[in-house]
Amino acid sequence: MLVQSGTLDFTDGGSASASAFTAAAGTTLEFAGGTFTLSGGTYGAAGKTLIAASDLLVDGSIASGTVMTLAVEHWN
Repeated sequence: MLVQSGTLDFTDGGSASASAFTAAAGTTLEFAGGTFTLSGGTYGAAGKTLIAASDLLVDGSIASGTVMTLAVEHWN
């Protein structure tokens, strides 16, 4: 999966196996609501990764320099 422009928004959870997720510079890959599992693949983002009201489980490799932003509504 390659995000080349704009925002790709995933909602309600899901899983991907042995896949590559990449967000180009200036784009956003958003995980919103639910639990997302990425296993056996690679994840890298020159763009923005937003994790909002969800769980993101990565069982694979995350490229060096990848920045993930957490949108926190409640902090205890």
